[in-house]
Amino acid sequence: IPMGLPFGYQEMDKYLLLKEGEFYATLSHSHTGKTTLNLWLIFLSAYKYDWGWVIYTGENRTASVKMRIIEFYLGENIKKIDEFQFQTALKWINERFFFVNNDNMHEYTDLLKYAEKVSKYHSIKGLFIDPVNALKRNDKVNRYDYDMAMYTDMLLFTKRTNISIFLSLHTRTQSQRERDKDGNQLMPFPADADGGAILYNKVDIFVTMNRNIQDRERFMFTEIYVNKMRNKETGGDVTPKGSAIILRFDWQVQFVDEYNKLPITRKKLVQPEIQYTPATEEEIQEDLGGIPF
Repeated sequence: IPMGLPFGYQEMDKYLLLKEGEFYATLSHSHTGKTTLNLWLIFLSAYKYDWGWVIYTGENRTASVKMRIIEFYLGENIKKIDEFQFQTALKWINERFFFVNNDNMHEYTDLLKYAEKVSKYHSIKGLFIDPVNALKRNDKVNRYDYDMAMYTDMLLFTKRTNISIFLSLHTRTQSQRERDKDGNQLMPFPADADGGAILYNKVDIFVTMNRNIQDRERFMFTEIYVNKMRNKETGGDVTPKGSAIILRFDWQVQFVDEYNKLPITRKKLVQPEIQYTPATEEEIQEDLGGIPF
């Protein structure tokens, strides 16, 4: 059984690792950055370990997701990069990430089938579903039975194909209303997810995260808790109470840890120089002699 792979952060790597064939769930309130955080971890898996991914983002346009990953790859805002950098990054992305068309809603079974189909032709290690709340549901089946079947199928899919699933979820409305004395939303618990108990039982790794978006001093800091780690023998563990993993969104293009460490060293892109050899006087005269006027 292979050990989990480190993302490259000193504190995170004690608790949260990248594992093949594992079912991950990330729960957070709306608009707190769970898509961006998940995309960053997905980017790290591709950059450090060459993982390929199938990506479904039901609430974000594919173009905007690609632009975000381009910024991750280059470490620059999309408005500051040149055409050569853009095309180089886009080529890298298109070789590793395969996006599900989100013009229409899909059932979870559509995504599992598509990921398995793509994996026959490309090296796919992960499937990102963001968020599960955006998936189409079968109204003929009651919610409990549907959630039980969906999460069971997802778990079985990861074990059968060895493709990991990153699943993101919004919290329930009641959880989003709860605030601390300063008006900030509280860190959610696994039970704050729709189908929380079912999902918690099925996933291998359950993560909750929060970011106080209205706090002017702390809005760029994301707090992460690992609430469940099923297979501790391959690395990772639950985070102690009150000891969140903290990452800071740096310059809107990368996450650094509390020690200001970035887990990658980006390769410098250098545009190939055009090789030009000046023509000799004899070659110029010969060319001129062939002009019919």
